[in-house]
Amino acid sequence: STIGTSWSPSWRSPRTAVKRIVEIAQGLPTIIKLVRDSQGSRIPVATSLVSAGGEDFAVEEDLGQDTVSASASTLTLESSRELERWVMEDESDCGYGTTIQSRERDWLRIGALTCLRRNGESRWALGIIRRLSRISETESSVGIETLTGEPMLVQIEFSQHKTAYMINGEDAYGGLTSIAGLILNEGNSPEIVLNPTHYQHGGLFEYATADGRKTIQLGDPIEQSEG
Repeated sequence: STIGTSWSPSWRSPRTAVKRIVEIAQGLPTIIKLVRDSQGSRIPVATSLVSAGGEDFAVEEDLGQDTVSASASTLTLESSRELERWVMEDESDCGYGTTIQSRERDWLRIGALTCLRRNGESRWALGIIRRLSRISETESSVGIETLTGEPMLVQIEFSQHKTAYMINGEDAYGGLTSIAGLILNEGNSPEIVLNPTHYQHGGLFEYATADGRKTIQLGDPIEQSEG
């Protein structure tokens, strides 16, 4: 995932010992599905969905309306299978810390994108793994920074004013007309999370909100990580 935002990765905020169950998931396709499910009718049905299988960043293009409806009906069930529930041991204003069984969690790495929410709540927050240290062969200590703002799912359309940059006869976006993405702080200083294969410095994207259509021009990526 490429994250067009900046934050201060630190644990300077005082930690408080807790025993709190937090739901957590990882991988951009799964995160997009969970955010979509939680926002329900506020999100228009997309004509392009990020695939849950295959490559992390596979995009199914131009699905028909019947196909989209059938896919949407299975999102909650599929997403529940990809959720984990962690018992957090401490929390602060900027994140959580805990000790978990790290065996068979190959995705655990510094910089990995996650989404998380307290058990029983409806809203998701985006998180980044900032601290990871092995305690034993089976256990690791994990620290997760939570990003400010609720992620908003949007269908991002490539502007007609694209650059002339071409690769093997295709533009930098592989001929796609739209992709799913997440925007934080949409009303103030927008920050965008998207598949890095669609990133191009200076690229123009358009998306729709209740206030009308808006355009974003991409700057330098602040953070990028696998998955």
